[in-house]
Amino acid sequence: MLRIIESILRIAFLVTLSVVGIASGQSLADAARANRQQKEVNTNKAKKVVETDDLTPAPEAKGGPQTSINPNQTPDQWKNQILAQKAWVRYLQGQVDRLKAQDAKEHDGGGPPPPKQVEDEQTQQLQKAQNQLAIEKKKLDNLQAAASQAGMPSSVVNPSQPPRFMKSKAGVLRDMRMKEFSH
Repeated sequence: MLRIIESILRIAFLVTLSVVGIASGQSLADAARANRQQKEVNTNKAKKVVETDDLTPAPEAKGGPQTSINPNQTPDQWKNQILAQKAWVRYLQGQVDRLKAQDAKEHDGGGPPPPKQVEDEQTQQLQKAQNQLAIEKKKLDNLQAAASQAGMPSSVVNPSQPPRFMKSKAGVLRDMRMKEFSH
C-alpha cells in the first residue's frame, strides 16, 4: 500500500514539473544557453583572493588605541595607554614587514613579474602602511613624553609587556622531573 502511494506521489510530482516547464515557455535548450552565457559573464570578471591579512582590524582597533592625553591620569592608566599604543605599533610593524616580504618574494621568485597595476597597488599599500606606522610611532613618543612630564616613573613611561603564558606549578614540576630522567 505504501509503495502505491509513493508511486502516485512521484507521478504527480513529475506531471507538475512538466506542466510548470511547459507553462514557463522556456525549453531545456534555452535554459542551458542562458546558463552558459551567464557563466561566461561571471568567468570574465577578475577574481580576487581575500586573505586574512587583507581584512581590516575591528572598528575599535582601526585607528589604534585612543591617545587622548590627560595629565591627571593614574600611573596604571598611563601604563595601559602606553602598552596599548606599543601593541598597535608592533601590529603595524608586522604589517609593514609582511608587505615588504611579499614584495621581495614576488621580485625574487624567479617567476614572471606581477602586472604593473598590481605592483603599483602593492607599493601604495606598503607606503600607506609605512606612513601609518610613522604616525603611530610619533603618537607613542608623544604619549611617553607626556607621561614623563607628568612625573611618571620610567616603569610607567617605558613599560615592558608582561609575559603572555606562564607555566603552571605542575608544568614546572614536570619539566624538573624530565630533566632528572634525562641525566
